[in-house]
Amino acid sequence: MHGAPSGVGRAIRLFQPLVRILVLTYGALIVLGAAFAERLIFVPPEPSYGADVEGFTQLATEAGDSVAAVYLEAENSPLTVMYAHGNGEDLGDVLSYLVAYRDLGVSVLAFDYPGYGLSAGLPSEEGAYAAADAAYDHLTGTLGIDSGRIVAHGQSLGGGVMVDLASRRAVAGLIVESSFVSAYRVMTRFPILPVDQFRSLKKLPSVAAPVFVIHGTADEVIAVWHGRKLAQAVPAGQRRTLWVEGAGHNDLRVVAGDSYSEAIRSYLESVAEPLRGE
Repeated sequence: MHGAPSGVGRAIRLFQPLVRILVLTYGALIVLGAAFAERLIFVPPEPSYGADVEGFTQLATEAGDSVAAVYLEAENSPLTVMYAHGNGEDLGDVLSYLVAYRDLGVSVLAFDYPGYGLSAGLPSEEGAYAAADAAYDHLTGTLGIDSGRIVAHGQSLGGGVMVDLASRRAVAGLIVESSFVSAYRVMTRFPILPVDQFRSLKKLPSVAAPVFVIHGTADEVIAVWHGRKLAQAVPAGQRRTLWVEGAGHNDLRVVAGDSYSEAIRSYLESVAEPLRGE
């Protein structure tokens, strides 16, 4: 003999429509994330430079794209910096940073991602990694620079690109500036989706080189907790940090002033020190 529905049974039936809505919503978020991620993560500006810029060259990626790069050589440089820029900029926007590196006495190679500047192809996570590999191969192959003299420096989106590179290939050092633990968590904070891109937090433990994390405490685009999480993922003896008080995402170097270049110089000197006897 069956009695009246229990309170638990009534509650389950009551919440079934809500559960279905939540499941469908979650599924839709996953689909939308996979379908539109590239459009949200990559926002290429109009090209801000021409092929006549100093040090300009074109590099071929394994995917068949031709990506633009700029190489500025410093005489008797102990190190070469590989620089990966942020989302809404291209090589023309970071030329002053490259010159600043050369003024510090180190050579520097920066590159655009597919779809950026004078680079062919469409922007994507894998395309950005392929561009970094092409730049790395150009340094170690064409230019004959030892991997133990390469420092990878990525700013914002470029941080995710350089963390990936340093987790797979040998470098002397890694600078991660104003970057994220992963791309989706800039918006969601917590890892609520099974899909994501540029999973730097997961990859950092595979980086053997000393890591320098730089972040502004008032960053309105990528909150400072991202930088602190990234730093915590690196063993204490392998990490260095610079927290720039009051700095946002796009004014960090201005707010930091001379302390920024001095911190970079100090880090590079620490990386170069073991190489002096070679």
